[in-house]
Amino acid sequence: MTFEATQTILNAYMQKLAAEEYPEKVRRPAHYNQGEIECCDALRSALGDDGFIDYCKGNVMKYVWRAGHKESEDEDLLKSLWYLKMILHVRKLGPDPRDPKDVPESGK
Repeated sequence: MTFEATQTILNAYMQKLAAEEYPEKVRRPAHYNQGEIECCDALRSALGDDGFIDYCKGNVMKYVWRAGHKESEDEDLLKSLWYLKMILHVRKLGPDPRDPKDVPESGK
């Protein structure tokens, strides 16, 4: 599955999710916030921006792939959307998806 195909699949769900805020367990799960630094910040520091973007792309694919086969399909799709938005944030094209004001955009 290509990155573009993953984005297409997500767009189908974005309209449904547009009015809902990310649940705390998607936006900023407590188990990734132990200590003074968040896990994703440590990963970005260790991998550099390019490596971190590749890591995020892999997670987008993982969560779309398993959507509907493990836990909540909507939660998996929100997680994949979170990683897409993190990619945009790293590229300075969008807000940090950990910001509580960030909500999924409607599909275009």
